[in-house]
Amino acid sequence: AVINPLVKRGIGLRTAYVWGRDVSIRARSVGDNGDQDVNAVVQAFLDDPSNQSAFTSGQAHTELEKALATDGNVFLACFTNPRSGRVQVRSLSFLEMQDIICNPEDSKDPWFYLREWQTTAVIANGESTASVNQTRRAYYPALGYRPLNRPKSINGIPVMWDSPVLHVSV
Repeated sequence: AVINPLVKRGIGLRTAYVWGRDVSIRARSVGDNGDQDVNAVVQAFLDDPSNQSAFTSGQAHTELEKALATDGNVFLACFTNPRSGRVQVRSLSFLEMQDIICNPEDSKDPWFYLREWQTTAVIANGESTASVNQTRRAYYPALGYRPLNRPKSINGIPVMWDSPVLHVSV
């Protein structure tokens, strides 16, 4: 996709075909005022600047479509503020995803995604500072998986219940 001009052109054509026209999303009005409230929530989500940069803008659509073409997978985490209900969508790197735990009765029904990623912390000690690299791990529930029992951790690894993940694969 980076070196081969034919592959690059193919991805460009695919992206233009899928996202060539802009997308318009709104809640359908059925006749009562509650529909306007639903549409206001939908529009606030779509117009949120952080969601536009990562998920809802034309540029974000293009970047996500290219990631699907090159990686074959996109993982979208819906970071939810439990107090306000605000949802911020962010893509997670395919390389950070270590495992998928599925329903033992149905291997096509994902329950959790294990993510492992690197962070850098800056530690101030008097007049000097140092950066420390840390490896972090967490389980993210699949979007739509809502069990009655929600453990805080699995095998000592925290579960991020407020950040469900949608896995899109091709």
